[in-house]
Amino acid sequence: MKKLFFAVVILLVSFGAKAQTQLDRLTADTLTNADTTVKTFALTNGNVRSLVVFSQLSKVSGTVAGKTVLQGSVDGSWWVGIDSLTHTDVTQNVKAFSLVDPVYPQYRVFITSSGTMKAYPTVWFFPRIQR
Repeated sequence: MKKLFFAVVILLVSFGAKAQTQLDRLTADTLTNADTTVKTFALTNGNVRSLVVFSQLSKVSGTVAGKTVLQGSVDGSWWVGIDSLTHTDVTQNVKAFSLVDPVYPQYRVFITSSGTMKAYPTVWFFPRIQR
């Protein structure tokens, strides 16, 4: 009976581990001085219960400044600001934007840089799908 119980537990844990999958990892060319990059993605599965968007801006040189903004849209034309991160002059500007029951079908990360700098942006999208 114990072996059957542990087999069921392991089976359930393995199914639960697949419920969160990486939707996408988006990178851009190096941001230089006053520059902008936008990473857009759509939630195509109606069973998304939460979404984590991880944004990282890695300093290459200069004085880092600017902003990362998470936005949502119903139609892809009009965007609503949800949360943001102001860049400071450190090696890594990192933020995990966490959304429970995301309401928009489309999201984007809008990254701007300013000043005299070079930095490399990376964005990951992790939806949690209820099965």
